[in-house]
Amino acid sequence: MPKVNFGTKPTRARSKRSSAGGCVNFIREVDGDSIVLYRRPGFSSQGTVGSGVGRGAIVAAGTAYIVNANEFYSMDASYNETFIGNLQTRSGNVSMSFDGTFIVIVDGQDLYTYNTEHAVFTRHNDPDIFTNPTHVTFSDGFHFINDPETGQIMTHASSYRPDGDWDALDFATAEFNPDQLKAIIATHSNVLLIGETTTEPWEYDPNSSALPLRPIRAGYMEYGTAAPYSPIKFDNGVAWLARDANGQGVMIRSNGMNVQRLSDSYVEAEWANYSDVSDAFCQVWWLEGHPLLMVTFPTADKTWVYDSSLPDGLHWSEWQRGDDNPNLRGRMRFAWSINLNGKTVCGDYESGDVYEIDWDVKTDNGTQMHWSCRTDELKTQDEEWVAHRQLTVYMEGGVGKTDSDDQGFDPIVWMRYSDDHGENWVEREARSYGKKGEYNKRVFWHQLGASRHRIYELYGTEPVTTVVAGGSFL
Repeated sequence: MPKVNFGTKPTRARSKRSSAGGCVNFIREVDGDSIVLYRRPGFSSQGTVGSGVGRGAIVAAGTAYIVNANEFYSMDASYNETFIGNLQTRSGNVSMSFDGTFIVIVDGQDLYTYNTEHAVFTRHNDPDIFTNPTHVTFSDGFHFINDPETGQIMTHASSYRPDGDWDALDFATAEFNPDQLKAIIATHSNVLLIGETTTEPWEYDPNSSALPLRPIRAGYMEYGTAAPYSPIKFDNGVAWLARDANGQGVMIRSNGMNVQRLSDSYVEAEWANYSDVSDAFCQVWWLEGHPLLMVTFPTADKTWVYDSSLPDGLHWSEWQRGDDNPNLRGRMRFAWSINLNGKTVCGDYESGDVYEIDWDVKTDNGTQMHWSCRTDELKTQDEEWVAHRQLTVYMEGGVGKTDSDDQGFDPIVWMRYSDDHGENWVEREARSYGKKGEYNKRVFWHQLGASRHRIYELYGTEPVTTVVAGGSFL
């Protein structure tokens, strides 16, 4: 019987004739020549921190510090929150950095510091500080901020004292290209100055006359960013949604002076259809050996996830938020993500809700988590007619709930197929994949007609463990 894998492609290709693939809400693992799909973990609310939209968070010495709307809070590993103070702005991204004692926050308008040892929160009115800093990063004792309009960066006069003097002369300008400075981020003791179309790495130099930095000329990159809040540390490098003088929409990773393309033609074709990618932002999760880069496009209402542990061609998949209304399954709910005491913790983009990611949770805070996966087109080299007498799907059985009144007591999977490259679909009846204890439950459909190019799709919403380990047909 010919073997088939599900979820090999993240989404359809530019032409459905090439691929009508899709993989939604799964984490892949490769077992020999088989692709095993594990439905992503769900999440549950652990409480509410303040009110209003989530804007950003950072972990400092085992404590989370969170900005929701115009409120700044600390939160311990047991999700107990403490109000610290107010910002002057209520919306938009914030950028945060930590040096062991001080947290620095910029919100596109002001700069704030918080002394974690003495619980002192300060909004700085120093006229020498840039009036509209959007990013802050810490390296070698200094917090650096940017002025996105001038291409300049600046820092404070004394190391490890961002609460002290910020001298108007302690600044420098990106030198190699006059594009606007969109983001800054520290990595490997360097600071990357990421502009519209170019990126300059700078390194620590205590003898520099202005900033304790100097440019690394050999590291100049012909890549800027299409989304100022996309740069993030990931997998021993920095990843961001890039652009250059010729176009945009490619996810790259800079590791030292080398640049690697992370996106592929499938997701790049998808992103090219979005009306605006400038608001894209990234988060990083580590889930049981899977380093995950989560890229969210708010305007497009989409979230895409890159898994660097997988072979080429299998890195990307789409994640959708759970919702009982299928028309509302858009981007994931998270405005920010942190690792707090070994747990992945996230904040809601519409409220102060704080969620914990958990493999044992099978819903998105109580709402259905839809999943779906497709095969590649099943066809011969010459696209001859092939009879499909039976499709067998290998799923983990015996996963049903114990209460007969609960959804998922007898979990079901739906199947449909297309013989015209995904333009039209034939729905087939649902099949059970195993009540509690039915570990050897077989999942199959028969009398499926004939086709010259067949695509199968599986989908479901049952709040139980869902594993798809491929299938076969005869």
